[in-house]
Amino acid sequence: MDKILEEVADAITPNKKEREKLKSFSKKVIKLINKQGYAASVEGSLAKDTWISGNHDIDVFLFFDRELNKKVLEKEGVAVGKKAIKELGGVPELAYSEHPYTRSKINDIDLDIVPCYKLENTEQKASSVDRTPFHTKYVLENMTEKQKTEVRILKQFSKGIGVYSAKEKVRGFSGYLCELLILQYGTFKKLAKQAATKWEYGLVIDIEKLHKNKKKIFKRFQNALIVIDPTDRLRNVAAALDEDNFEKLIQAFQYFLQKPTVEFFFPNLIEPFTQDKLQKQLKKRGKIFIIKFKTPDIQEDILYSQLRKSLKTFKKKLDYFDFDVMQTDYYSSEKYSYLLVEVQNTELPELKVLEGPPISIDKKYQDAFEAKYKERNPWIKNRRWYVNVPRKYTIVEDLLKNILKEPDKNGITKYVTISLKEEKKLIDEKNLLKEYKEEFARFLTRYLSKKNPWEW
Repeated sequence: MDKILEEVADAITPNKKEREKLKSFSKKVIKLINKQGYAASVEGSLAKDTWISGNHDIDVFLFFDRELNKKVLEKEGVAVGKKAIKELGGVPELAYSEHPYTRSKINDIDLDIVPCYKLENTEQKASSVDRTPFHTKYVLENMTEKQKTEVRILKQFSKGIGVYSAKEKVRGFSGYLCELLILQYGTFKKLAKQAATKWEYGLVIDIEKLHKNKKKIFKRFQNALIVIDPTDRLRNVAAALDEDNFEKLIQAFQYFLQKPTVEFFFPNLIEPFTQDKLQKQLKKRGKIFIIKFKTPDIQEDILYSQLRKSLKTFKKKLDYFDFDVMQTDYYSSEKYSYLLVEVQNTELPELKVLEGPPISIDKKYQDAFEAKYKERNPWIKNRRWYVNVPRKYTIVEDLLKNILKEPDKNGITKYVTISLKEEKKLIDEKNLLKEYKEEFARFLTRYLSKKNPWEW
C-alpha cells in the first residue's frame, strides 16, 4: 500500500514549473483588480497548497465592505471581474453561487473572480462564500506540509471513486471537507482504517470541540456525516454530502485496504458491453425506458438539480399508476441528457382493486364509499371495503408519452420542460441499439453492470 500511495503522491503533486505558472498568473489577476481600486486575494486549494497537479483552478476573492448593499456588491463585483478577465485576454462568463461572479477559461487555467464581504469574524452574518477566507486561514495555520500531500491523496481517491465535489452534479466530499478529515485523522491511511471499520450514519467530527453534546449536534443537522466547521460552530461542512456517497467512500476504503490498487485513484475507462452482451443483460431485467432531450443551457448546479427532480417525478408518476419502478438513473453530456427508468410492469389489467375504509369506522363514511362506487358492486373482505375500478393507464408507454406531452402539468422542472417541448425522444429496448455508442454506451454499461469505478 505504501508504495502505491507514494506513486500516487508523486503523480499528483505539482512541480516547480507548474507552481510558478499559477503563482505568476494569480499575481497578474490580483494586480488588475488592485488597479481598479479593490482588495483581493487567492483562496481555495491553490492558496492552501492542497491542489492536484493538472487542476489549474484559481479562485480570486474580491472584497467589499460589510455595510455595502448586496445588489451594489453584486453589480460592482461582476463589473470588476469582467474587466480583469478581458484584460487577461479571456471571455468573461457570468455564474452564480450565493453571489453572482465571473469566470473564464484562459489557456488551461479556470479562473473564478468571486465578490464577497470582508468580515472580521464568522460570527458576523455571512454566506458560505464570505466564510471562505477563514477556511483558508484555518488550514494554513493548522496543516503540516506532510498533511498537504495526504489531502491530495484523499482528493484523488475521492475523484477516482466518483465522490469528489460538493457540487450538485456529485454531492460528495468538497476540498475543504477533505482537508478537515486529514486534520482530524492525520494521514490518509489512518482515515481509511477508521472509516472502513468505525464510520456509520450520523458520525460527528468536531475538531475544535465547539460543541459539548454530540447527540444534540446530530439532532440539529441530521446528516450522514457531520463535520463542524472549525471557523463556524453552526455549519456542517458535510451538509451537501449525499448519503449514498458517504457509504460509497466507506465501501471503497474497505476494498482498498483488502486489495490496494492504483485503479482506486486512476480508474480505467468503462469498456461498453458488446451488443450481444447488452441484449443478454437486458433480457435479465425489467423493461428500460430512456427519455432523451437536449441538455438545457443553464448553470451546472441548476442542471443537475433539475435532472434529479424531474427523474423523481417520473418515478413518482409510474409508481402511482402501479408500474413499479425498480431503478432509475440519469446522464448528461454537453449536447444531450438522458433520464432512465426501469420498470417491473409494462402492461396491467384494465381493472385494479381499490381499498376502501375499514368497517370499524363511522357508518356514514362506509355509506359514502358504497354510494360512490354503487355501480361497481363494492364488497367487504377481512373487515374492509373493496371495489374494482378501471385504470387510467394500462400500458406504461401511454403514461410516459402523456408526461412528455405536457411535462409542466405533470410536475417536470422548468428547464427540463423547455427542452422537452423543443425536442425529445422516448427510447425503449427496441431502438436502444441505435443510441448505443460513445459516452451513452458507457453510461448504460455502468448502470447494467453495477461495477465500481475501480473494478474496470
